[in-house]
Amino acid sequence: MQVNTINLRLALVYMALFAGIGVHLPFFPLWLAAQGLEASDRAIILAVPMFIRVFLLSFLIDWGLRAGSVARAIIIYALTASVLTAALPFQSSMALLAIFSILSSLAWMPALPLLDALAMGEMRAGRADYGRARLWGSVAFVVLTITGGAAIEAFEVWVVIPILFAVLVSVAITAAFLPGDAAARPAGDEPRALPTLLERTRTVRPLFLAAALLQASHAVFYVQGSVHWKHLGYSETAIGALWMVAIIAEILMFLWSRRIIARFEAKSLLMMAGAAACLRWSVMAFDPPWPILVSMQILHACSFACTHIATIWLIGRLFSGFLAARAQGLYASLLGAANGVTMLAAGPLYACFGGRAQLAMAFIAAIAVVLTLTSRADPARDTGSAA
Repeated sequence: MQVNTINLRLALVYMALFAGIGVHLPFFPLWLAAQGLEASDRAIILAVPMFIRVFLLSFLIDWGLRAGSVARAIIIYALTASVLTAALPFQSSMALLAIFSILSSLAWMPALPLLDALAMGEMRAGRADYGRARLWGSVAFVVLTITGGAAIEAFEVWVVIPILFAVLVSVAITAAFLPGDAAARPAGDEPRALPTLLERTRTVRPLFLAAALLQASHAVFYVQGSVHWKHLGYSETAIGALWMVAIIAEILMFLWSRRIIARFEAKSLLMMAGAAACLRWSVMAFDPPWPILVSMQILHACSFACTHIATIWLIGRLFSGFLAARAQGLYASLLGAANGVTMLAAGPLYACFGGRAQLAMAFIAAIAVVLTLTSRADPARDTGSAA
């Protein structure tokens, strides 16, 4: 029963966090567009937090660990983000709107890496199943994507901000029930943290870079996908359904994650993810008909979920305890840099080439495949578990 109880508490926070993401990713760009922002301006607003978190995220995660409770840190970050989000409709200039949008995104960025580190710690201790807890985040993403699209059709795009505010408050409420975390450590452990992280990740850095590039290859899809589909004539409900297909595929992959990790090494997972991403973006670049578009969305199970599972496998293999949280933060910073570049480029690419901009994302995924193929890393041989 203890496993089920801890899984439930973790799952509730994942649900709340991904409910927010399920509204923010597909519909916040539409809200920004309704405020008069052009594609390049929207891309900047969505990309800048990715760049800033390269430098800030590790600090914010360290602060959360020193605070003595991951739950307390998540509550503070979520409430801060909710206040900033609620203020967005009242900004009198585009500059203020951009500043508040960026600050609200930054405020809740540390929550997911902190929660992942806590969940991995519970999994290593045999008290939780990461995949089964995490999949409920994807379920919430699906639900909010569908209901969000329907809400926008019924009440117009202004409803995005109240929904985001509500789900961010729910993150704070559910985080209050998280289990105590072994990841928190006193500041005295910090001097050895970074050297240990760098040494333990030395042989697998190409794999982490490949994973970051694969996730970053989703940039045009994330930033301009909903706008492009709307331009093609799809309704908000249809757009929500396309996102739902992708996330259902992701859910199934997380449901089977324990078996997948037991059967495949990280390199194999990254190869599958890279091949799927190359195919997905190449086909979607040419605006395929609905049945093919749906099938490309199913590939999200590989292009996103396999990549995520591979990174969790690597971090779990390399580290435990507070070092796992710091490793999660360092990888998230690398991911932020890659996402920042591709999201910043997504606006101009889309403005120039429309849907063909996805071909640039296919090229990035191909680079990730080459990195994975040429990497000599063997995590099972080269790494152990560092506490």
